[in-house]
Amino acid sequence: SRQASRSNVEILDSPSPLLYSPGDALRLNRSYLVQVAERGGHAQINEFASIRATRRVGQRLVYSIDSTLAAATSNELRQAPDIYPEWTARYIQIPELPPRVIEFGNLLAGASKNNFDRVRATEFFMRRFPFSEDLDPLHTDRDATDFFLFDLRRGHSTLIASTMAVLVRSMGIPARLATGYSMGTFDPVTHRYFVNPSDAHSWVEVY
Repeated sequence: SRQASRSNVEILDSPSPLLYSPGDALRLNRSYLVQVAERGGHAQINEFASIRATRRVGQRLVYSIDSTLAAATSNELRQAPDIYPEWTARYIQIPELPPRVIEFGNLLAGASKNNFDRVRATEFFMRRFPFSEDLDPLHTDRDATDFFLFDLRRGHSTLIASTMAVLVRSMGIPARLATGYSMGTFDPVTHRYFVNPSDAHSWVEVY
């Protein structure tokens, strides 16, 4: 349930060595480094947090990358088994949450019969919160998820997405916060998407 994709990317100026790919990267036509959680040895890399260039930061860089994009239908996802690979266990870990956060997660989960619809119900609920970048620092003596859900009730993409990831994890469903960029602006003359720092975005990925 995945479809192949090839992207040609030109980075004009960036303060970071990060390389970008839509979906899950498979092949890159230049030398690269990967960031992984484990250290040492030559173990097979099943997942990685990022792909990084070997070149000096700030230089122009052009590359092609092959990846796969999710193409499963809603019905296929509803019928997917809820037994997950061992490597996803890290994406179910949650901090010690206040009881009302756990209760609220159970309330969302109880309204559906499969994990896909549980996640969709959570997404639908989270979309009710208005987007706002004008926020005071979070209270260090409060659980961030609890504070967002019951007091703040507005936020930027990282805050909204991380709250959703915690709620989904509280249901026993692997989820993680992803960061990158939205599609940017399409130029019909050059047939390119132009992506700028203002297009930075965060979202939730659910297994």
